[in-house]
Amino acid sequence: MAELVALSVTMKAAGDEDLMRLRLPITGQLVGVSVEGSGATGSPTGGAVSVTEESLDEIASVTMSSWRGDWLSHHLGGAASPVALNAGASLGVRLYLNGGTTPTLNLTVSLWMVL
Repeated sequence: MAELVALSVTMKAAGDEDLMRLRLPITGQLVGVSVEGSGATGSPTGGAVSVTEESLDEIASVTMSSWRGDWLSHHLGGAASPVALNAGASLGVRLYLNGGTTPTLNLTVSLWMVL
């Protein structure tokens, strides 16, 4: 039976193009990405989060509205296709901020995986 597991990345005072990486311990499918931001400084006007994998490049992108957003596959009621990932895959979570002067954001990104 398949299990839904969330892997979370938290960034404090993350700036434009800040990147966090994590390695998957087992094979699974990425079926969703949830983004929650708060504590913006430097007056950014918007932002996005990109999830990348070394061999597949960008696999999911979330544009934030009011510092929140989701990328959802069919598994979670969205329109995107799930992304198969091998054990040992290296995932990157990169924040992009628009506008402002040296903007930062506190950010939590949950990667929803079906195992």
